[in-house]
Amino acid sequence: MLGRVCLRREARQGYLAGYMGSLTVRPDSDPSSELQTALDALRRIVQALRVSAAQAQHDTGLGAAQLFVLQQLEASPLSINALAARTHTHQSSVSAVVQRLAAAGLVERGASASDGRKVEARLTPRGRTLMRRAPVVTQDALIGALEALPAKARAALASGLQQLADGMGLDPSAPMFFEEAPEPRQGAKGSRAAGTNGPRAAQARSNAARASHGTEGPAWVKKRTANRVRAP
Repeated sequence: MLGRVCLRREARQGYLAGYMGSLTVRPDSDPSSELQTALDALRRIVQALRVSAAQAQHDTGLGAAQLFVLQQLEASPLSINALAARTHTHQSSVSAVVQRLAAAGLVERGASASDGRKVEARLTPRGRTLMRRAPVVTQDALIGALEALPAKARAALASGLQQLADGMGLDPSAPMFFEEAPEPRQGAKGSRAAGTNGPRAAQARSNAARASHGTEGPAWVKKRTANRVRAP
């Protein structure tokens, strides 16, 4: 187990070395060039996360968020608060993922060995067996790269990303990366009950998003719609 954790840490350090070595300073400050640079960086990050999520699903049958939580528990049991701090995620998001892992028999919750008043999540034997074939998820490298940034650069990035999300009118809640929705329950006659998947659920989510941002949707949708109306 410790060997796997060490290998994962070495893999992340190797990734960070390549990442930091690839950084270049652009002498120009052309707004269009800066925009493309920002978009290209976002595309690279999203693509890496998507590929990692697909690999996790292929190798283990789990989503990226579930596998990321399992990897944090591989070294030692953790409370929900400690797990949220380790994954830099809200407690409610981590708790939902742990509940799904527990339902799958990969995680169990029980009293801490050091403090009986504290409840911790730990891997089950089945969970440890699964981790033997689990790939390294990109979230680990992403957190490591953020931690490696100079403090001022990290603060500026955090502020800029927050302004970007707010400017797009996005929901303020932030679930874990590629957190999968629960499977819809089967109805009495074998038909799918109304759940979180399917066209009806998609329409419901769309309606809810519009309601939260007004009838025309988020601010960036309103702006693009207005531009199309003004176009000759």
